[in-house]
Amino acid sequence: MNKFLLIDAHSLLHRAYHALPPLTSPTGKPSGALYGAASVILRLLKDENPAYVAACFDTPAPTFRKQKYEAYKANRPKTEESLASQLKEAPDFFKAMGLAVVECSGFEGDDIIATLALRFCEQTPIEILTGDLDSLQLVSDGKIMVRTFGRGVKDMVSYDEQRVFERLGVWPSQVCDYKAIVGDVSDNVPGVAGVGPKTAALLLGRYKDLAGILEATEDPKAARIIEKKDLAILSRELVVLNKDAPVPEVLDFFKTKQDKESLRNVLSSYGLESLIGRYIENRPTVSKRPAPATAKKITAPLMGGLFEERRSVPPEDDGDIEDLQVEVLGIDKEDPKKTKVGFFLKEAIKENPEMRGKFYDLGVAYWLADSDLKDYSPEFLSQFLFKEDFEFNKKNILRLYARSRKILSDKGTYGVMENIEIPLLPVLARMEMRGIAVDKSRLIKIQQKAEVKVGELKAQIESLAGKDLNPNSPLQVGNFLFDKLKLTSRGKRSTSFEKLDSIKNEHPVVAKILEYREQFKALSTYILPLQEHIGQDGRIHTEFLQTAAATGRLSSRNPNLQNISKDTAWGKELRESFVSGAGFTLLSLDYSQIELRVLAVLAGDRGLLDAFAAGKDVHTATAGKIFKKDIAEVSEKERAIAKSLNFGLMYGMGPVSFAKSAGVSRTQAKDFIKEYFEAFPAIRAWQEEARSFARKHGYVETLSGRRRYLHSINQGSPEVIAENERQAINHPVQGLGADLIKSAMIKCETALSEKFKETEARMILTVHDELLFEVKTNIIKEVASCVASLMVSVGDPYKLKLSVSVKAGENWGQQKTLNIE
Repeated sequence: MNKFLLIDAHSLLHRAYHALPPLTSPTGKPSGALYGAASVILRLLKDENPAYVAACFDTPAPTFRKQKYEAYKANRPKTEESLASQLKEAPDFFKAMGLAVVECSGFEGDDIIATLALRFCEQTPIEILTGDLDSLQLVSDGKIMVRTFGRGVKDMVSYDEQRVFERLGVWPSQVCDYKAIVGDVSDNVPGVAGVGPKTAALLLGRYKDLAGILEATEDPKAARIIEKKDLAILSRELVVLNKDAPVPEVLDFFKTKQDKESLRNVLSSYGLESLIGRYIENRPTVSKRPAPATAKKITAPLMGGLFEERRSVPPEDDGDIEDLQVEVLGIDKEDPKKTKVGFFLKEAIKENPEMRGKFYDLGVAYWLADSDLKDYSPEFLSQFLFKEDFEFNKKNILRLYARSRKILSDKGTYGVMENIEIPLLPVLARMEMRGIAVDKSRLIKIQQKAEVKVGELKAQIESLAGKDLNPNSPLQVGNFLFDKLKLTSRGKRSTSFEKLDSIKNEHPVVAKILEYREQFKALSTYILPLQEHIGQDGRIHTEFLQTAAATGRLSSRNPNLQNISKDTAWGKELRESFVSGAGFTLLSLDYSQIELRVLAVLAGDRGLLDAFAAGKDVHTATAGKIFKKDIAEVSEKERAIAKSLNFGLMYGMGPVSFAKSAGVSRTQAKDFIKEYFEAFPAIRAWQEEARSFARKHGYVETLSGRRRYLHSINQGSPEVIAENERQAINHPVQGLGADLIKSAMIKCETALSEKFKETEARMILTVHDELLFEVKTNIIKEVASCVASLMVSVGDPYKLKLSVSVKAGENWGQQKTLNIE
């Protein structure tokens, strides 16, 4: 076909990496992302035969967006080493596949795509393959079409102008204005807080573009955007694609030049033999089976948006197992003897709270079997386990169920599924439904205070600098600090937090820039977005993620309440906006040093065990051993160093990281680490034993039976091996800590439902090692005593002496110790 396929290479590789299990080449190099990307590209080349193809890559060089706005993409986590190595090799890999590769320093892959699309769309139809919606601004019927990934790397959604409008409510020419208003969470583009997609689309329908909205001073719906005009204009500048990248100007440069022998060699070098068979030797693949004749078509509102449409057969009598599908397909939802088996059961429970009985979530089961698989959808699992496309019917659900039980039983982890993960499902569902009340007026006051503080800090910075200076612009800050002030720039020139923190004493403006950025981040990343998640009931209903962390730790999203720090001034203020209802009090119970207590038991270290048993301050006791002095003589600084050692070395922290966290020199850090392991030899011995076990068996596990596979501990780059070794000592500690708090949640939910009414006491939130309850004020001590006893008791099977701190108050940020003796 005479068309030009433009591939957003980084997007495709990221999507493939997170959708597939970790694969390695014959030489031990990670290859999962390359396999996934190659599979998609080769299928497109075979099925559609485009005349021209370009793989467009980002480069490490900063773009104009980062120079204009420091926080651009600042919310993204550091790229994992196993993915970073594949991103580095991908350009050569794609070239060997016969594709043209385009990289332009200072330009994102999206900018390169935009430049190529506009340059050649008059000569040939353009198709853009990408994982995000930025390129929708380029769609032009008959010239440029965009295809985005759907449920995985194989499913795609095609966008023409009408499809863009159906998705966003605006036309392609308005996409930049739309994103300028609503922002873009994935790129940390701020937008205008408080203005949602519906309002943005409505206003763009009335006034055509952002400029028109900014002139609509009489329209109350435009008031917020006009008030935040500068932020909206900045956001628009960030989302507009640059169409002037220095790309090849001749279309023939992009002709596909696939050579079968070259393709065979590159695929073979990465061990991708299945692709050789499929696309070079043309071996047949398993075909998709037709749906059963008895199947009926139904919609699936309970499936978390993952499946738009499903097929399912009417239920049959099949023992005590029923496949749970939308509306449970007429199954008796209240029958406690029936086990409900399916995917995304937490969402199903929320939609059908009357359901009773045992739940078995297949996604959770396969995550527990191997937390590195990345994808636990039925489509992926069917291909991964049975090499077949998935057809949604009872037979296939039960086959996945039976296989998962066998895998978990063979691995000895079925007990974790049965005793922890299964009973936790309805607990999390109820907590999500309850939510936590928010004082919006207080939140707005915090916002206003933060906005004033940001303005004051910017004015102070400009006063110290003697000129206009945008603290969010790395280019302006770098030029001022290193060119004008001639401050020391150790190593690579940078305005990152680490670099600025190291020179903050060389000029007062540096400390102010750091303070400004911290305050601006709090405002744009936490304070403003929280308001968008307040429901009509005045409560925030966060979503708890059961399968996000390999250690078993729970996390949350929409919004993420785990990152609201209690150690920063803005974090404490923000917590004050989370309140109890009238006649209620917020009750908080927080485990004290739970992971350090787990480590003490695992290592059998008498020093730590005795300190905990005696109720001593363990960090002070540690400092006494390291500094060889009576604990009464230990200073605050020495205690702080000991605390950093206790928590850092527990997870394999080295001297460089410890030096940074403790504020000491590297030489001192090495000496402190040496002293620590001399004082606590059992900890070092246990850590080496854990690493040795992992190298021999390829996994580690907790005392509760939660297993973590470390696929690359004996192969791969030194960085990958080192990371696997850190996980070998991390997982047994963090994993058991996770299981302890999950067990406590299950016990607390059961006890509260038996002893109190839902309208009297309810668990509403978990953050790290803390549980938060909303309790009638007149029974606060009774509930606190009950919950504290249960939380401590979960350590008994492991001979763990646990301790919890108990606090209560009208809001989450202002709580006082509650005496329950």
